[in-house]
Amino acid sequence: IDGRRRSRGRAHWFPRRPWLAPLAEAHGCAQRHEHAAAVDAWAEVARVGDFEGSLHGLLRTARARMEMGDDVDAQYAFARARAMDPLNLDHMDHYAVLSRRRGGVGDLNRLARDLVA
Repeated sequence: IDGRRRSRGRAHWFPRRPWLAPLAEAHGCAQRHEHAAAVDAWAEVARVGDFEGSLHGLLRTARARMEMGDDVDAQYAFARARAMDPLNLDHMDHYAVLSRRRGGVGDLNRLARDLVA
């Protein structure tokens, strides 16, 4: 044996990940500012990968919906993410901007108090 590694296609120890391609697509769409496509791709990740209600997916979907101007669904997704993990700080600045834009002074004050406490 000469110590070289031979590749015969996909390694048998590497499990198939059907959600990986939609995940890369979702992040790519978000980076290209294709927000409607990003929302669809995040839905595909949730469906294929059995990640329904994942914090990362919810926050990214909320951000994409917010950028599309779909404030009601974005607020709902952010609220679900906050309920899932109240200690999470990712994307909460966008949630605050959305709350302010929608005129939710009470929501904005509650969010600020929760984040500072």
